[in-house]
This record gives sequence, structure tokens and C-alpha cells, in this order.
Amino acid sequence: MENFTLARRVALFVLPMIVASCGGSSDQGLIKNSPDKALAGCTTVAADDCNTTKSGVAAKLYTNPDTGEISVRFFNLTDNGGGTYTYNDGEDEVVVVGATLPEEIDFDILAAAWSVHTDASVVPTSGTATYGGTNASYWTMSGLHGEGGSTLQVDFAGKTADLFTLYTVGDGIGTVNKINSLNMDIDGYSFTGDEVYLYLDDVPVDLTGPNSEGAGAGLFFGPIDPGLLVPTGFGAIAVLTGDDDAIWTATTGVAVSSTP
Repeated sequence: MENFTLARRVALFVLPMIVASCGGSSDQGLIKNSPDKALAGCTTVAADDCNTTKSGVAAKLYTNPDTGEISVRFFNLTDNGGGTYTYNDGEDEVVVVGATLPEEIDFDILAAAWSVHTDASVVPTSGTATYGGTNASYWTMSGLHGEGGSTLQVDFAGKTADLFTLYTVGDGIGTVNKINSLNMDIDGYSFTGDEVYLYLDDVPVDLTGPNSEGAGAGLFFGPIDPGLLVPTGFGAIAVLTGDDDAIWTATTGVAVSSTP
């Protein structure tokens, strides 16, 4: 169900763009837009109960060589028929073939997670849930990377979500092996926050240096699981960028447990 793509090739062109970065993309923070809460999504397990518009969240690299700034954007992939989709994130709009990202969107995209979102009307307002998944991340200046598992802990009653990632492979795990995006606020089928932290094992590390700014964002995907009574999946990204480096991760997962 869930899709996520990490543009490994971007390490080849990110380096010269990030050198001039001063951390963060604006005084408004890294997250630049919000998804359309009124857009219909999945409600039940019926195959025809989901629309054809896919929703996602992406970490983008602005291609302005004077800034090299990273931003976070929610986007839609609208099915045009004939195997093409229109990608629109409120800033860029382009037609892609087969809903594949980011190969056909050769401007900006660093990482993305997308699928058909859970309809906002059926996202629970009580109980908790745990999601398990996989993630991969990249360090834009050093070109390092890491891959491993992820856990999303959700408190639907408190409208908060916490993302925990742990890297077990990759040439970057000697520098950092955990990226956490905490206290994200749930709003409909999406969640966002700006508390992103890096750790080597359980020790906090400063990878990105002065003027660091973080952002975490994600979506609940799919219908409501008939047994767990929560959305079947999620997709999310987290970004931390500063004067010294920028690190970003993308993850998707599925519900593994819940409480009423």
C-alpha cells in the first residue's frame, strides 16, 4: 500500500547546493503547506472505498544555488487515466508516468512517501496505536546514509505522534544511528511537528551545527483496520538542517497494535 522513495542519486548534486545554506528555509519553518482535509480518502476495507488521488509528503531541495534550502511539502498525485498522474505540491506541478517518484520529477525531490490517505472523518479520536516500518536516510553534505527500522507511536486521544528510527546498516551509523521526530500534532489524516533530534545510540549528537531547524510530517494511509480499528498504515519524513549539514529520512509502516 504505502510507497516511499529515496533519491540516492541526489547525493551527486546536493553537495554544491547545500554549501551556502544557512539552515532552515524561512522564518515560517520548513513545512510549507498543509494537505486538503476535505479530500476524500479511504474509510473501510472495500476496494472501491478509496479514491484514485494519492497523497504524500516530500522533503524537497530548492534548486536555487544561492540558498540550497530544504523544505517539506504535502502533495497529491491525481490519476489522469492512461497511466499518468499529475503531481502538485502547491509549488510545483508536473505530469508523471506511473506515479513514480522522484525519477520523473528531476527538480527538488529528495524523499517522498505516498499512498491513498485515510479519510479524515474516520481517523480515531481516542485510543493509541503502534506502527512498525522501515526507513532510510541521507546526509546531504557528507553523502552518508543509513537504513533500518522505524516505530510510530500514536496517541489519538491526545492528537500526538512520535516517530523513532534506528539505523542498523549504512556508512553513516558511526555518526548517528537514531533520528526521532517527537510531539507531532495530528490534524485530520496528517501530523506535523518541528522537534527533530539526532542520537548516536542514546547520546544526543550535533550533526547539523548552528542555525539548525527541524521538521517532521506524515500521513495516515489506507482504510481502518477491521481488527485494530486504526488506519492500516502511515508514511512520514523528518528533516534536520543547519549550517554544517542536513539529514533527512523517509519511512513507511503498518499498524501492529492498538488500545481502545
